[in-house]
Amino acid sequence: MRLLVARLGRMKGQRAEPLLVSFIKRRVNTDVAAIALGEIGDSAAGPVLVELLKSKEFFEIEYLVVTAIGDVKYLQAIPTLTPYLQRGEGMNENLSDAIFQAFLKIGDKSVIPDIEKYLKRNKQDTAAQSTLIQLKYRDPIPRLLTLLSAHEKVMNHSSSRDEWDHSDIIQEIAHYKDVRAVNKLGEIAENSDSGFLRRQSIFALRDIGKQQALLELAKLLNYEFPSSLTANSGWKMKPGDWPAYFHETLIDCLKQTTNQDFGTDSEKWRKWIEANVKA
Repeated sequence: MRLLVARLGRMKGQRAEPLLVSFIKRRVNTDVAAIALGEIGDSAAGPVLVELLKSKEFFEIEYLVVTAIGDVKYLQAIPTLTPYLQRGEGMNENLSDAIFQAFLKIGDKSVIPDIEKYLKRNKQDTAAQSTLIQLKYRDPIPRLLTLLSAHEKVMNHSSSRDEWDHSDIIQEIAHYKDVRAVNKLGEIAENSDSGFLRRQSIFALRDIGKQQALLELAKLLNYEFPSSLTANSGWKMKPGDWPAYFHETLIDCLKQTTNQDFGTDSEKWRKWIEANVKA
């Protein structure tokens, strides 16, 4: 049954929505049904998700419900979500991240004062800082890049949480597809002690997808990746050969973006990108 409920969400069909709502109302496979409603993305599911959150019956899956509320972009949930910020350090990390992601997806600037108050008590919360920047400023890229550099200076590479926070900022930057981020992402891909953050930066360059970003990926094919990197986060199984892994990843990213295949030949990639991808 759980597998069937999950498939209803992946089908993206609004016809499945009444059935999923009925599951939540009857408290049957509640967590999977909430996720599925989020994947469908219809704001009409918002009221039942907010009702579930208010019920406090499933404290352990609060973050999943909040994530679904963000995915359906249910504006009327804001008065229910903002009081969570008063928990401060009492809020677990999954829930905290889900709250700020929901604020971003909903995009309501009315939450800015609440986030600013929260940050006075939780100055090092990078998810809150990133969300505030993106909601408050018309052009968030310079400040997001500054946040990324500042977090890099204090990051403990042995901390999985620090690496995930850093990765989250990288993903937010990539969302804007702004070439001003290319140099910083290339720097991380070349120099980070973390194999995870190198990979995330390469993925971010792929997601930006513009000529300068693709040229950076092609250039990295000539880079000699170290054979030893940390692998504290983001891996089901640590790659056995880091140089081979990263060269394969770079080629895959270039192929996905261009539908071309020049293997490890950086020069051929460069010529094709310059001739076919707009600057």
